[in-house]
Amino acid sequence: MNGIDRIIERIGAEASLKAEEILAEAGRSCEQLKSENEKLVAAESKAALEKGRAQCAALKARMLGEEDMRRRNEILALKQDMVAQAFAEAEAGLAGLAKVEYVEFLASLAAKAARTGLEELVMSEKDRAEVGEEVVSAANAKLAERNIRAELRLSSLTRDISGGLFVKEGDIETNCTLSALIAGNFDELTMLVSDKLFGES
Repeated sequence: MNGIDRIIERIGAEASLKAEEILAEAGRSCEQLKSENEKLVAAESKAALEKGRAQCAALKARMLGEEDMRRRNEILALKQDMVAQAFAEAEAGLAGLAKVEYVEFLASLAAKAARTGLEELVMSEKDRAEVGEEVVSAANAKLAERNIRAELRLSSLTRDISGGLFVKEGDIETNCTLSALIAGNFDELTMLVSDKLFGES
């Protein structure tokens, strides 16, 4: 083997050795990149999973909140219906008092609302016919007991009301109807009714 062949052989050996080193380095670089990519993918997957879980939890909480609000609204509407029904029954109960009690009730309303003792009492057509004169007489007696002029009279007018009366002098009227009495004490009565119906005020 001459000198040129040895040089070529040595260059080839060095080239092979260098190639092996390059391949080994490339392999290490590939492994490092692969490891880094796996870590990155794992981190991104974990972040995506945590984000997904958080979104699911938020959606569940919102849906539960909406369902709770819907239930609360349904319960509130039911309670309001029950209170309204209780008021309607109370009004009907007052209008359906025994005659003696009803006359006393209306007379007390009229005597309390009268300012001059000269007012006229306006009732429903039914009440005017059935108890009108008795209410006027009883109301005047109450005014007389208090030394107030007692000249209340029964109006020829009637109103479409469920019960109670209007105390009228000229254009001035005091509304003593059952619905007005209930409306005027609505908040207080609502608390009382709620307490009786639901144990709350």
